[in-house]
Amino acid sequence: MRAPDRDIAIHVSDSSLMLLLLAGLEAYKMRVRRGSDANRKLPLETGGLLWGFIKDGVGGMDHVTVEHISVDTAANRQTDSVALCKHSTVVKRRIIEDRWPNPSLIGDFHTHPYKSLAEVKHEKGWEPSACDIAFYEKCDEERDSWVWDARVFLILTLAEQHSKDSSSAAPRVTKRYGNILRWQQGGYRFWLSAYAVDRTNGGLAVSPKPAIEQPRRRYVYIDVPTVNGTSSWFSYGSETE
Repeated sequence: MRAPDRDIAIHVSDSSLMLLLLAGLEAYKMRVRRGSDANRKLPLETGGLLWGFIKDGVGGMDHVTVEHISVDTAANRQTDSVALCKHSTVVKRRIIEDRWPNPSLIGDFHTHPYKSLAEVKHEKGWEPSACDIAFYEKCDEERDSWVWDARVFLILTLAEQHSKDSSSAAPRVTKRYGNILRWQQGGYRFWLSAYAVDRTNGGLAVSPKPAIEQPRRRYVYIDVPTVNGTSSWFSYGSETE
């Protein structure tokens, strides 16, 4: 049973993290030309599904474990958006449930690719866009039933580091928002952010939201042991940048 008044911890397995990074990097390199200027070739977004387990009310909070991910190769991928293929989602879910009752479909992920660290910071690219939030909070239950059954979504934000980017970023869960993990690896800077999706007043609501939005409904904590070196999602560091 969903309890929006309880905090929620979202745990991400090592295998899920690896596939997230590979999917994000693959789409990042599939650049498309926008406009006549060759320098405006931009990376693509990509997305897919999250499969895992849910334990409600353990230790006073809900726990969601992302055990596997599947990349949606049929998704409509653009430079500033990605739309998952609904038919593909239905088929995958049917196959998984028929053979493997656990794990279950618990949500989805998508990427926010940027050309530089400066662009990420200017756009606050680790946050969900207004369109991201609207997708969940304005979707129709009958038309998008799988979304209504979801519990979480992840956003992988990435940017290639250049020689002028001298700053380093040790793995760190942000202090202000415990749902965002930042680190650098292989010449790229990554931010992995986690969000909860809950039923409320006949609709869906996302937690947490950016500061400019209404107050968060509950705290969301991210736990990626292979990045931050701990399974304690309550260990925080500095701000996102």
